[in-house]
Amino acid sequence: MESERGRVSRRQLLGISLPAIPLFGLMMPTVVFMPALYTEQVGLDLSLVATLFMVAKLWDMLSDPLFGYVAESVKLPFARFGRRKPWIVLSTPILLVAVFRIFVPPDGAGPLYLLAWLVVFYLGWTIIFLSLLAWASELSHDSHQRSRVMGSVQMANAAGMIGIMVVAALADRASGGDAAARAETMAWCVVVLLPVAVAMALRLVPERPVAPGPAFHLGRTLRRMWESAALRRLVVSDLLAGLMIGLAASLILFYATHTLRLGSRGSLLILISFASNLVFIPFWIFVAGRLGKNRTFAAAGLYAVVAHALFLVVPAENFALAAVAMVFVGLAGGPLQFLPRSILTEIIDESEQSGAGRHEAAYFALLTATYKSGMALAVGLGLYSLSFLGFDPRDPNTSGSAESIRWVLFAYPALFGLGIALLMRGFPLGRLGGPEPRAAMEAARG
Repeated sequence: MESERGRVSRRQLLGISLPAIPLFGLMMPTVVFMPALYTEQVGLDLSLVATLFMVAKLWDMLSDPLFGYVAESVKLPFARFGRRKPWIVLSTPILLVAVFRIFVPPDGAGPLYLLAWLVVFYLGWTIIFLSLLAWASELSHDSHQRSRVMGSVQMANAAGMIGIMVVAALADRASGGDAAARAETMAWCVVVLLPVAVAMALRLVPERPVAPGPAFHLGRTLRRMWESAALRRLVVSDLLAGLMIGLAASLILFYATHTLRLGSRGSLLILISFASNLVFIPFWIFVAGRLGKNRTFAAAGLYAVVAHALFLVVPAENFALAAVAMVFVGLAGGPLQFLPRSILTEIIDESEQSGAGRHEAAYFALLTATYKSGMALAVGLGLYSLSFLGFDPRDPNTSGSAESIRWVLFAYPALFGLGIALLMRGFPLGRLGGPEPRAAMEAARG
């Protein structure tokens, strides 16, 4: 699995990252396209659909710690194949059935139908993704290699979202904008790609044997988590990162349409941001290898403050400058997502060294729930702020209040970015991932 120097091969990076492409390709259409499908095509009331998706997202956040507990407590009968692989194999068909039932609803589908399949969908997605993260964290002891692994998963995340947007655009062009045809095309893409990606991951990436540790005990693990000053700082930082990214994602179309008056080209700005996120992740991995993970995370927070200031100065009806701004904003997204997960692997090491065990699934469940909470809270924060400032997207006479979107897109991310930088200052575990700490770690391992 690892070379003598602890390097994870490109083949293994490819294998562990592939499932993230269809997994994250699913998330955007589920949130962006499905509410419209169920109101316009199925005929459900808009407020009812909004309530169903809100309930489903609450379940999504709760399912992370729930599965973290189950994964550490339940020993599957297929344990000889590994700790993580059986969960992925078992949950893949569950997710695929839910995808097709949600994206291709039958005649007469009602609110209970939608809610039930959303619950199954988010449960299947959570099991696969948390198992994948826990598996990825175990591929190497080396701090920088863990950054490479988590960075590769984040690149697959961005690639999946870019890919599904391209599929949606092609489906719209072929069907004349038919929402049902678009949804079915996206569903078939995932139904075909996810089993192939999972099979390749199982084939290309063996699980590293893990020495037996203390049995999982929920109370002791929660107490250990609370006592970790490093974990407390990381959880709050990850919440701030989720708030920052979620705020921009929820308001960018309003900004493009009402502030910049770019019409339908707002979706292209989102695509540019995702592409920038993808392209610059290797740069951030390199920086983390030189400066250390926590310092790089702090630098990314400060950089995000500067990047979001560009929202203040882009002139209306200038797509070129808007695209440049989105390149710089997208550049900040990658490290804010993969570095907290890479830092978490060092905190798990600390837990193991203290005799409390590793319990990766429980730790990643906590951080995933935190990030999802930030993303969910950001939507309400952004929309309530715009409403308070007098913006109404239905009123064509709100051009003045539309300018307030600039300040919301700058002010909140600036506070969140500064918060991340302050939390990473004097981080309790010291400088993570630089050359000297890696050398010391290897010497300690003997």
